[in-house]
Amino acid sequence: MTNVKSKVATYYARREEYEQAKALSDSCYGAMKTAENELVDAMIDEGTRSIGLDDGTNVSLRKSLTISVTKDNFDAIRTWLRDTVGDDTDYVEEVVSKSPLLDLVKTMDEADVPEFLRLNTRPNVNVRGWTKRN
Repeated sequence: MTNVKSKVATYYARREEYEQAKALSDSCYGAMKTAENELVDAMIDEGTRSIGLDDGTNVSLRKSLTISVTKDNFDAIRTWLRDTVGDDTDYVEEVVSKSPLLDLVKTMDEADVPEFLRLNTRPNVNVRGWTKRN
């Protein structure tokens, strides 16, 4: 049992390091995105599409498009596609929902699960009462 307790201590230490690094990474990413948005706004306000800097780098604006495709607007998207281009088959793909499939597999005997699903039954560590150590 001494070996297991030693491994737990090592796991706790690595987990704490990970959580601290993840928190720092998340914070840095947020700060970077804020700075990026401020830079875009400043470039738009000043009518600047590109700026060359003394260090040889060039900062420029590039058109970016994003759209929202969700379960909530799925039917509206399909209707819009049919009305716009006449057919939605090139835009809609059939995808198996992993969560319900996993629920089904949990009810099955492992021997009955098809090999192509590559069932992995290796246990994961679960720690009740975990809180940051610092």
